[in-house]
Amino acid sequence: MTMTPGQTIGPFFHNGLDWGFEASERLPSAAVLEGQVFDGAGVAMPDAMVEAWIPAATSEAGAGLPGFRRSASTRNTGYHIELPTLPAAGEPAAYITVHGRGLLKHQFTAVFFDNDAGAAILAQVPAERRATLVAQHDAASGVWRWDIHLQGASETVFFDYR
Repeated sequence: MTMTPGQTIGPFFHNGLDWGFEASERLPSAAVLEGQVFDGAGVAMPDAMVEAWIPAATSEAGAGLPGFRRSASTRNTGYHIELPTLPAAGEPAAYITVHGRGLLKHQFTAVFFDNDAGAAILAQVPAERRATLVAQHDAASGVWRWDIHLQGASETVFFDYR
């Protein structure tokens, strides 16, 4: 049997986070997305990685990879992603990939800033589960809050892309 990287990392995913995966370039932001990544027991994960691809940012001046952001999630502070543009109506703010200990395969999802019933992706999700894909705006701080739940009653909807 051949071991794959996903099978060999085991409980040591946090070791890889010491390599400095945060974006080093400071680019203008139109919105900030923050939240926590929770495991199946409802405990904030100290060592998850949240990656975002912002479809509206295909030509972002000064960016090494336009529209791509990555943030480590800690138990205390969660993740923090600055988005360069606001989403168009019916489009996600970002497509999200979640990596972390216990995940043999990364998970794919999307986050929306409004519960837009006309969004093609949201229309594929049962109405009672759509809220797991919608960030909540905190008017006081201006931050969009979106927690990711890997399992449990509040599990975030994940997609299987083929």
